[in-house]
Amino acid sequence: MGHELVAVIARVAGVERVELAGSFRRRRETVGDLDLLVCGGATETVMDAFTTHAYVHEVLAKGDTKSSVRLGNGLQVDLRLVPAESFGAALLYFTGGKSHNIELRKLALERGMSLNEYGLTQDSRVVAARTEEDVYHALGLAWIPPELREARDEIERARAGNAAEADRASDLRGDLHMHTDRSDGRDTLADMVRAARDHGYGTARSPSTRSRSA
Repeated sequence: MGHELVAVIARVAGVERVELAGSFRRRRETVGDLDLLVCGGATETVMDAFTTHAYVHEVLAKGDTKSSVRLGNGLQVDLRLVPAESFGAALLYFTGGKSHNIELRKLALERGMSLNEYGLTQDSRVVAARTEEDVYHALGLAWIPPELREARDEIERARAGNAAEADRASDLRGDLHMHTDRSDGRDTLADMVRAARDHGYGTARSPSTRSRSA
């Protein structure tokens, strides 16, 4: 559903980039709401495309830079129009997690800077804002994958330049849970087996059982 909203907004004339942020981007087990960040396009056209989507049950707010809707399934979705020059800072801020952002702001203060959704600044000068990578690097950190942004040890690891080590796609050997077209999935079991093989997934083995002597 979130990706379908992204696809609709991406087709609006002038839109340059659309990203899902929040807990969805961090791949949390549960998602309370959705955050969409959009760069480019005429304000009225973008907001109309968003608020009139077939999934929308109720328009909670509609403005020049932010609109909020409630979908038919009860999920709230917030869309924000963000300038290209501060898109990275906004994506970082609205991706979270909250504790991770607090740690980043503390680090910025230690360096005599300030960090918010508009950018990393020092006095009145913008130090970094266009990309997440720019912001992290200006703070002396390697870029941290969204899935790791939970204020555990990712910032310390990023200082050493290895924050992404545990999140390489090449390290994955399987998926914990998948659905085929026999339930609410889109693909057949055979298609999913082929895709797993193409991704280099391993074969799960059942634990061996020990024979017991009487």
